[in-house]
Amino acid sequence: MKPGFVVFPAFRDIDLGRGAAPVDAARFSMWPMGGAWLSPYLSPSPTMDAGLIRKLFPHRIEAGKIPGADADFRAKLETALTKIPPYQFGRSGFVHEWIEDWKPGPQGHNVSPNFPFYPGGSITIRGNPEVAAAYLKWMEAHRPRGGFPPSWGIAMWARFGTR
Repeated sequence: MKPGFVVFPAFRDIDLGRGAAPVDAARFSMWPMGGAWLSPYLSPSPTMDAGLIRKLFPHRIEAGKIPGADADFRAKLETALTKIPPYQFGRSGFVHEWIEDWKPGPQGHNVSPNFPFYPGGSITIRGNPEVAAAYLKWMEAHRPRGGFPPSWGIAMWARFGTR
């Protein structure tokens, strides 16, 4: 590992105000992709992981162009970025949360698969209209009822420029 690049997991039971709450066991809040989440911002899923990588790698690749930066590592990231699978659509027309298409249970309003659209930004209305349409369809079917989800929904609707 080259100096200046640190790989670290994060614990996701902490908020932006750095307030943390205990959990039943540390393994429930350990998240290997947490470092990518913390890097641009401070409930993982394969779609969210791909969105985090698509958000982080281009920034690190661009930083790798600075004189004296590790060009070999930059090249590895450029290659790895091309191997990230495309976003998948399920029979519902929504972007998959997981690799397989499965019927969601009554667990509530999980917004993690929406990260590529908001706040990640690797999916845009103009750049990826077919994927953005799947997010719009998801938003129309999942009207938030209270708690945290409405704030995420407001931000997503703002990205769509509607509602």
